[in-house]
Amino acid sequence: MAELPHNQEGEDMKENVWKKSEERIKKIRAKGGFASLAREYADEVKEMVDRSATCVCCIDGRVALFQNTVAIAESSILI
Repeated sequence: MAELPHNQEGEDMKENVWKKSEERIKKIRAKGGFASLAREYADEVKEMVDRSATCVCCIDGRVALFQNTVAIAESSILI
């Protein structure tokens, strides 16, 4: 995503993104929460978690580009 300007226009843009996110979360909750999505997309979830991990890496999507990884945040990688 492009960097937002540091002015009222940028603040308005951030507020709009926040509101859209809130609306999406409300819709997901009304359908039964994220568990309902996991049930609805059970095949995709199974495919996503039905592998043995071969390494641990950073959760940052720019870094976690490998398949069969456990992506975790912060100092948990050191553990």
